[in-house]
Amino acid sequence: MNKSLLAFCTLILAAPANAQLGGGGGPPGGGPPGDGPPRGGPPRMKEIKPVTRARFDKIVTGMFRDADQNRDGFVTTAEIGAIASARRDVLIGKRFERIDANGDHAISRDEFFAWQHGLGSLAQSEDAQAIGHGGLVPETIEPDYGNEMEARLLLGLIEPLSAGLVAKANLDYDAGLSLAELLAYEGKRFEEADRDHNSAISMGEARQPEGRLPGGVPGLPPGRRPEPPAGNP
Repeated sequence: MNKSLLAFCTLILAAPANAQLGGGGGPPGGGPPGDGPPRGGPPRMKEIKPVTRARFDKIVTGMFRDADQNRDGFVTTAEIGAIASARRDVLIGKRFERIDANGDHAISRDEFFAWQHGLGSLAQSEDAQAIGHGGLVPETIEPDYGNEMEARLLLGLIEPLSAGLVAKANLDYDAGLSLAELLAYEGKRFEEADRDHNSAISMGEARQPEGRLPGGVPGLPPGRRPEPPAGNP
């Protein structure tokens, strides 16, 4: 067999193998080059944009407005307590309506027993579902994040408004906590987390070093045991 015929036969035999392997140097799956990963791969996680200091202050301001019930520019421990009391009233009202089967705004012994027997040991869990928070009425005013991504990034960085926070951040010890005082208090937590000092909190900055919780608070996540020092068993 001459050399030309031998080369032609070799080329013909190699062609099916190249076709099975995708040939042409394209990506796995036979797609055209430059099309990225093949279909069916893991979805790309949505990028969480950094939260600026201006946005952070806006969220804190919204939390302050929610707590300032009489709109006098100050939040007092009495206002925090009144909000918690109103939440309890809502829970009690919902429970009363469930028990008052005939809607006459009075609960008879028969209605109470019928309600209790109907729920049994589930009574407490039903109340918990009605208000959330494991059945406990929250006594704090939480920040209202704009979306889930912001909540994931800022969770733990903004301290919820509570009677204790009013006492801590009210530096001039007057009638109540002003918005300026709250922004200064929460702003220190922002500045501590803003490690590159660009007035924005990125996801990388939100991830706290080992042994510290968001906002620079020492501690470990629930159920996590501290690691022993290096070199110790």
